[in-house]
Amino acid sequence: MESLDGHVANSTEYQALEEKGFLFLEKLLPFSICDHLAKVSRQRKLKARKFGEFDTPDRGGFGEYGHPLFDHLLLTLLPTVESVVGTNVLPTYSYYRYYEHGDYLKKHTDRSACQFSLSLCLGSDGRYDWPLWFHLKDGLDVPLVTKTSCGVLYLGEQVSHSRLQFNGSWQSQVFLHYIRKDHPRANELVFDGRSELGIPR
Repeated sequence: MESLDGHVANSTEYQALEEKGFLFLEKLLPFSICDHLAKVSRQRKLKARKFGEFDTPDRGGFGEYGHPLFDHLLLTLLPTVESVVGTNVLPTYSYYRYYEHGDYLKKHTDRSACQFSLSLCLGSDGRYDWPLWFHLKDGLDVPLVTKTSCGVLYLGEQVSHSRLQFNGSWQSQVFLHYIRKDHPRANELVFDGRSELGIPR
């Protein structure tokens, strides 16, 4: 099976995902699309700051749930996710973050709607490699840096992950979440309980 970005199903990739809990993926989107979406995330942040709606109480970066443009990416990259995991999946929700100097990500695991999570870098100032850390059950901590158009697919419910303080100027990241189509709670979790993508929860 081949995805829209030309990614061909590979059982070795799925085995690596199952064993490690994460898998690095390259060239997921054209750079022009990444650049446009990074600019959208910055513009949304500036607008929110202007109107006092800045979503950074814990220095986690400005973020927004289920924006139509970013929810559309769920469908665009769904074939890529399916090509790796080797089964049909359903989209749940998207969330983007626009990070600035001093932001960080607390160690956590994701909720049930995030059986498969894809963290995709949309752009950055390019001056600072900011790894996403995966904290494995054997005690090993693994850093993984994603450049523009690259991402990491990981088992969101199972693998703890975090980021240390960001020392760059800015970085735009989008998170796309999926579940297996045969998930026992599929009817409840598809679209994250919404009637459709691109609307608030």
